Amino acid sequence: MASSGYSKLDQIEASGEVGAAEVSPDGQSSLVVRVKLPNDKTLNVDVGDAESCTVLKLKELIEQASENQFTVPCQRLVHAGRILSDGSATLASHSVQDQTIVHLFP
Repeated sequence: MASSGYSKLDQIEASGEVGAAEVSPDGQSSLVVRVKLPNDKTLNVDVGDAESCTVLKLKELIEQASENQFTVPCQRLVHAGRILSDGSATLASHSVQDQTIVHLFP
């Protein structure tokens, strides 16, 4: 596929959203977390399975999708009024479901 010359973050700026639900290689539907960025744009992050995806893994995926604009140490994620801890907690333990909105604070 030819490069359009635009980065993924340019796409966020242009459309307000990037990404969509996908199907994982094993045929199961992947969990997509909608991350609300400080600039009021939304980044859709495909995290796979909420039972096995940790908060730290979500932060790594956000860093990658934002092309290092939001690095892991600088991210504070909030869901349902609570800060998501980096420990070994999974997204499921924080009741994060498909299309759930998580707010990112740098």
